[in-house]
Amino acid sequence: MTPPALTGMLTGVIAVVLTGCAVLSDGDPFGEVEPAVLDAAAFPGPVRGGGILRILAWPGAVEDGQTRPDVDWVTPFEQDTGCEVQADTFRSSDEGVQRFVAEDYDVILMSGDSTLRLIYGNVAAPLNLELLPAVAGLTPDLLGAPWNSLAGRQYGVPSGRSAMLLQSRDAADVPTGGAATLWRPPASLAGRLAVYDSPMTIADAAVYLMSARPELGISNPYALSSEQFSEALALIADQAPSVGYYWSDYVALAQRIVAGEIDLAMAVRGTDRITGADRVPTTFRLPATGSTGWSDSWLIRNATPNPGCAYLWLDWVSTPAVNGAIAQWLGDAPAALAACDEPALREHCRSYRARDTRFWSRVWYYTTPLTECLDGRTDVTCVPYAEWAVQWARIRAAN
Repeated sequence: MTPPALTGMLTGVIAVVLTGCAVLSDGDPFGEVEPAVLDAAAFPGPVRGGGILRILAWPGAVEDGQTRPDVDWVTPFEQDTGCEVQADTFRSSDEGVQRFVAEDYDVILMSGDSTLRLIYGNVAAPLNLELLPAVAGLTPDLLGAPWNSLAGRQYGVPSGRSAMLLQSRDAADVPTGGAATLWRPPASLAGRLAVYDSPMTIADAAVYLMSARPELGISNPYALSSEQFSEALALIADQAPSVGYYWSDYVALAQRIVAGEIDLAMAVRGTDRITGADRVPTTFRLPATGSTGWSDSWLIRNATPNPGCAYLWLDWVSTPAVNGAIAQWLGDAPAALAACDEPALREHCRSYRARDTRFWSRVWYYTTPLTECLDGRTDVTCVPYAEWAVQWARIRAAN
């Protein structure tokens, strides 16, 4: 029997997942729907002249000087184009999908764990890159990727990239066992681990199992058969008693590290803005086994009434100056590597390994899990995102 509290939690998760897929077929939520084809004749190109541009994005991605006067890439865009930006934020990928489907936003900044839900659902429009000249300056590693393109068409413009790293307090007695310390923690770390509160943590478990349990045959952490998925869930269940905090806000995580409550975390580099060497020295490292990470993408609504301002915005945020400012503010490595030539960004790019191709080659970027296995297998059915979300809700309700 499912406890009442868990039933309510799962109902909420399923509602969010299905709302995000409401425009899809009644069967497989990622099948049998052909993405829209761009009608170039219907939209010859962006023209300056104004209009309201409604943007939905992660907090900090659309700054207009209100948070801090010198952090503003919205005002110059409005002055240059005549477009008026109205921005809202969301706190999770599921929330972002739900709101972008249900409300009249023109543009969204979405992570790879959910972009395919918008692409397959005909919510996101395929892009004409000839109308986005600044995109040519973005790193090729992030273009034509499985999370922002489909069938040779580009749907998303990459903003930046981040990786999940192991962060440990230098003052703590943390074994140097890499990912094994996180997934097979010693008794000394009981209650002192922090893990990202997201279904994508299942992929982190799968990355570890790729090398720890090669007999499972996992070749892509987002393409898991039922058996492989069960093994990843079992690993998470074994780890759970040692987890003292599931984080969704890296600021709150950093505060717990500073307070001495957490010794080892699956974290992002942004936490060091608060921990800092002068407060609580910490060490970041990418496990030798690799890790997950993400590259957020700007998407345009397929039925936007203002494609001109939408295209102008995607081109604007792809220029080195603006892309670099966004990456520095959010704590990402910029997608426009030319931004790293600016003196103000050189140290940021070095710390975030912006040009370190070997580093990024060991990062598995978030991609929406589908029933059609992303690793190319056709003899099995893989576990889709909806089930990832439901099982993560079960894990969280039990811990």
